[in-house]
Amino acid sequence: GTEDVQRAGSAVRLLEASCYLDMLLGPWQAAGYPVRCLTQADLVRKEIVRSAGGRTLQNRLLRSRPEEYLDTARCRKLEQRFAVPYAHGDLAELFVKTTVSELKKAGMKELAEGGEELFKEETVIPYVPRFIEERTEGIGGAMRGSAYHRLLELFPFEAKKEGGWTPDRIREVIRAKRESGELSEEYAKAIDPRKMQRFLESGLAERMRAALAKGALFREQPFVLGIPADRLKPGLPEEETVLIQGIIDVYFEEDGALVVADYKTDAVSEAADLVRRYRVQLDYYAQALERLTGRPVKERIIYSFALAQEIAL
Repeated sequence: GTEDVQRAGSAVRLLEASCYLDMLLGPWQAAGYPVRCLTQADLVRKEIVRSAGGRTLQNRLLRSRPEEYLDTARCRKLEQRFAVPYAHGDLAELFVKTTVSELKKAGMKELAEGGEELFKEETVIPYVPRFIEERTEGIGGAMRGSAYHRLLELFPFEAKKEGGWTPDRIREVIRAKRESGELSEEYAKAIDPRKMQRFLESGLAERMRAALAKGALFREQPFVLGIPADRLKPGLPEEETVLIQGIIDVYFEEDGALVVADYKTDAVSEAADLVRRYRVQLDYYAQALERLTGRPVKERIIYSFALAQEIAL
C-alpha cells in the first residue's frame, strides 16, 4: 500500500536515479501498475505489423468500388458546385499594384510574337584588354546600371571644371564618394570614367547643370500613380484603379515646363531598341510628374551610355 510506495520513492532511490524514469518506475510498480519492458525486436515486430496493416487497407480500397464507401449523391452535388465558373473571371489578371518596369514589359507584349521573352538581347562578347577585364570581372548588367544611377544621383554637377570633366577628375569623384561610403566598392569598379565623361559633355548634362544652379533639378524622385485598369489591359473594368510605383531618374524645370530623363546602360546598337523598350516607362513618368507638380512635361529623354547619345521621345 502506501508504505510500499513511500519506500519505493525513498531518498536513497532518488539519489541513485540516473533519470526521471528511474524515479517514476519504482513508485509506479509499487502502486500495483504493470510495467512491461520492450526489446528492440518487439518494436521492430510492431512496426512491421503496422505497415502490413496499412498495405492491407490500401489494397482493400483499391479493390473496392467507390459507391461502397462514398455518398455518390453528395459527390455529384459537390462536383456541380465546383464546376460553377467564377463570376469575376475577367478580373483574374487585375493588378493591385505594379512597378513601372513591369508595365514597360506589359506594354511590349503586342510587339512580341508569342513566347514569354518580350525582347531578346544579344550577348556581345567583344575583345577586352586584360587589365580592363580584371577590373570588371563579376560585374553584371543590373549592377552596372545601378552603379551609374547611384553616381549620377550624387555627382556634383555644380562643380564645373575648367577644361571639362576628364576621366582622371571623374575618378577623383568616384574615389571620394567611395571613401565617404556613399558609393560601394562594387559600384565604383562598375563605372567607366570615359562613358561618364561623354555624358557630362552632352547637352542633357549641361541643361541639368543649369537647372541645378536655379534649384530646379530633381534626382531619384519616387512616385505612386493611380490609373484606370483598362489602360493596362483592354477588357479590365475602367472603374478599377491600379497603383503604379516607380522612381524617376531625373527631371528638371526649364522655361516653366518640365523635362524628364532616364539613364540606360543597355548594350544596344540602335536608338530604336531603347525607344521600343522604354517608351511606355517614360510615358508614365511624364504622367506622374504632371499630376504631382501640375506642370506640363515638354520633353522625355533617354540617355544611352552604350551609344553616348540622347534620345528624344
